[in-house]
Amino acid sequence: MKCPSCQFDNLLSNRYCAACGTSLVCESDQAPNHRTLTLVPPPEPFATGTLFAGRYRIIEELGQGAMGMVYKVFDTKIQEKIAVKIIQPEIAGDLRTIGRFRNELKLARQITHRNVCRMYDLGENEGAHFITMEYVSGKNLKSIIRMMGPLTIGPAMDYARQICEGLGEAHRLGVVHRDLKSQNIMIDESGMVKIMDFGIARSIKAGGQTGDGALIGTPNYMSPEQVEGKTADQRSDLYSFGVILYEMVAGDVPFHGDTPISVALKHKTEMPRPPEELNAQIPGDLNKLILKCLEKDKNNRFQNAAELLPELKRIEEHLPQAIPPAAGKRAKTTTMLGRIKGWPTAGIGILILAIATAGYFLLQKKPSSRTSLGESPKLSAPMNAIVILTIKDLSQEQNRNIFCEGLTDNIRTKLSEIGDMKVIPKNSSDRFKNKDIDIKEIGRFLNIQKVLTGTLQTRKDKIWVNLNLSDAQSGFNEWSKSYDVNEDIQFQIEDQIINDIADHAKVRVNMAAFQHIKKKEPVDYRAFKNIQEGKLFETKYRDSRLDADFSQALKIYQSAANIDPNYALAYYSLGNLYEARYALKDRADDLLAMLGCYRRAYEADPTMAEAYVGLGWAYFFGEDFDHAYDSFKTALDINPHNTNAIEGAGAFLRSIGLYKPAIKYFVQLTALDPLYASAHLQMAGCHWSLGEYEQALQILQRVKAFDPENTRLHIIYLARQYLSVNRYNEAEKELAWAEKIKPLSESLRQNFMRNQIWLYAAEGERNKALALIQQVDRPFAYEITNAYCLLGMKDKAIQNIYEGINRGFQVVKDVMYAYPLLISNRLYESLRSDPRFTELLSQEKEKYDRKLKAYQGLF
Repeated sequence: MKCPSCQFDNLLSNRYCAACGTSLVCESDQAPNHRTLTLVPPPEPFATGTLFAGRYRIIEELGQGAMGMVYKVFDTKIQEKIAVKIIQPEIAGDLRTIGRFRNELKLARQITHRNVCRMYDLGENEGAHFITMEYVSGKNLKSIIRMMGPLTIGPAMDYARQICEGLGEAHRLGVVHRDLKSQNIMIDESGMVKIMDFGIARSIKAGGQTGDGALIGTPNYMSPEQVEGKTADQRSDLYSFGVILYEMVAGDVPFHGDTPISVALKHKTEMPRPPEELNAQIPGDLNKLILKCLEKDKNNRFQNAAELLPELKRIEEHLPQAIPPAAGKRAKTTTMLGRIKGWPTAGIGILILAIATAGYFLLQKKPSSRTSLGESPKLSAPMNAIVILTIKDLSQEQNRNIFCEGLTDNIRTKLSEIGDMKVIPKNSSDRFKNKDIDIKEIGRFLNIQKVLTGTLQTRKDKIWVNLNLSDAQSGFNEWSKSYDVNEDIQFQIEDQIINDIADHAKVRVNMAAFQHIKKKEPVDYRAFKNIQEGKLFETKYRDSRLDADFSQALKIYQSAANIDPNYALAYYSLGNLYEARYALKDRADDLLAMLGCYRRAYEADPTMAEAYVGLGWAYFFGEDFDHAYDSFKTALDINPHNTNAIEGAGAFLRSIGLYKPAIKYFVQLTALDPLYASAHLQMAGCHWSLGEYEQALQILQRVKAFDPENTRLHIIYLARQYLSVNRYNEAEKELAWAEKIKPLSESLRQNFMRNQIWLYAAEGERNKALALIQQVDRPFAYEITNAYCLLGMKDKAIQNIYEGINRGFQVVKDVMYAYPLLISNRLYESLRSDPRFTELLSQEKEKYDRKLKAYQGLF
């Protein structure tokens, strides 16, 4: 039988067209008389930059639906982004339909609830009808469920409550949605729910069926009364709401069929399978609530949203909490992980700062058959603290190290940004790389609860990753799983791993955060693969300083940018590479390239905190401190818990002589990244510059406990600290440590000589000190000035200070002889009566006060 609507050849036994759902029986044989609208393809899309209706500048296409194309646009009249839905000509050509839309928009515009997308107006331009509405940045609930599978109960209940609150306001105003579905539920970047498309709603009071007997709605979510063509009221919306809630917790809608009409009929005739049979985590009360929403007889459902909402809240309040919820109505979603822009919650942040100030790394050696880490004091650890160790490449070819690194880094990053776990960052995690260390010892050392380890194996063309989550207190394995790996779908594999770990650890996943991090992924996996390979050559270049390594890294990073021109990480990586060469060669063209790359990075992703950190350093090296400050502050505003942003702010303040405000950032950083030696060394440097030598020495002893082979620690920092407190024998031992390093790099050799000059002067070896000064590359350095003071050479000391102030920044990229150092250095006592020093002090005090005022936003 040929379909009268689409001409598809059907079997004679078919009652409905298998292609479009049109009835194939005579009108007298069916009741009620209704049809499903047949939709035609939408018009050609507008190009980015097109000015539509003389007012709306097209930014991008957001998608298309049954009614037409949706665009994100910039409204040039009100100067803000909105969304425009351009209605299909076939729909817009029906004057009755346009009239109905206009009337219903009058009702929809009255809904001003935070969980409902604002509808603005119905317009026309050159025969094209369009609806303007609020632009919502985020993902629709359907795509989130497709990506994640069943949501954990906490987030599902939070979204359900918000949907119900939005519906309640609409129903109060007499507006029924009639096409509620998960595609029409947007979750923005803060975790806020927005119900879309009230533009086809109809007044509850108006009643009746849409003209021409057409069914308005989507079969998977359609209430039984809508299938029958009867009046849809608020209880119809609550049926659709029940389908959405079912889908969230079970991972799928309750009914499927071969055709849209067969699905619609199941809503009328079949009972849904209880969702608790599909997901054992669903509480009994929630199972009952969903089934009540899905009652065939609307009189047996909840009668309105106001009746349903208290039940939702009661169930939500009795859910087990991974952490105590933060204050405020939005706490349950936006703090279920803490953030996507900053992972620890405020409570965890305070706790880890307390750990840092309590002496988190006062470690002592202890004998062991394995590598020993020492011991840390027993402290109250944050809930769900975890370290993720680099996945080991156990493949026969041993050629998957780059893949293992990338997969580990992404799991670590995603888990830290989308769940309420304290995840130890890469700097500290890599301390255990390629070491045979007992799980319990790692747990004791880092004061954590869980350790994630993994291996990669291959057999013929098959690759799989085995992951093990162990309890760090007992050392016992508590969860294991294997994943088949295909590099082309690595990101999906990562998402599944994150979801599995979160489920096992009972960590609530912040979907807004998850969506945000997904946006950062490239459209083509090859771009990410190139970044990982480029990092290998960038690291080699930083060690070797060979142009060939730089060129190879540059080529690979540029290839990533060519594959995906909107991949922010590619431009950020290029910026880092140019920064590495600028630090070595001080080339002006590298500084310009660095600035350009970081700008491209933030243009591609304005929410990338690291891009602003990079810009901050580019401005800083150009001595534009004001713009540097703005960039570092913006990075922290975007993500106050990002370790790059924290270190950037602290290092910026330290580098311009604001040592005291800088210390708080290094305290925060060492709490987040406890084995990151550079952060500890910078913090010790701030204390030294303030004359707080004992505090500096205590910090350095901590570093020595977990990083005893750090050459900079011994040759630069420890030697300097012992010299500052007149412990010359210890200083000499630290300098003798340099004999173990052969050959010394030029930078370390220069630092060694400067501290040796200071030691010679302290021991009265005048001739040796003066002779060695002739060999150093920075005769105005602090150590040389200290030596001149010890030798009674005041003129030389003051001359050094002048030179350091005037040209030190160009050489060392730090503000030298800042006011706090001038007033705290004990060796400058002999200079204080000299009017030249007094004048210097006055000038530097004025600069210091000006900086305090200008950059107090970082304090």
